[in-house]
Amino acid sequence: MPYIEFDSKYRTFTVMDIEHRQLIGIINRFFDEWVKSKSVDPLPYLIELAEYGHFHFDSEERFMAENHATDIEAHKLIHQQLLERLAQLVQRVERGEEVSMETFQFLQHWLMNHIAGVDRNSYGLLASKR
Repeated sequence: MPYIEFDSKYRTFTVMDIEHRQLIGIINRFFDEWVKSKSVDPLPYLIELAEYGHFHFDSEERFMAENHATDIEAHKLIHQQLLERLAQLVQRVERGEEVSMETFQFLQHWLMNHIAGVDRNSYGLLASKR
């Protein structure tokens, strides 16, 4: 069973769901490898997550602009803050901090609260404008 299930509370009913599933997939692969071997190198997973996070947030911001979202600047700021927190995690791991269950709880919270809260709210505003 995957660490994070993409269930109905995370669906935005937009093309962004494909990218959200990709982000979840990265976290799930990382978790699966960590469970198998606590000595797994976390950096490739965290770097992949950061790189895909940049791609996704750029894509999402374009999607919002194309659909004339009114809260796009606030959304961009949240994206920037999320990426900064992820970069801080990467730096801590590079300095030798161990990955723990708390790391995965942070990643789950980082991503899933954003999708279920901010994204769904923003996309709901887009739908109501049509």
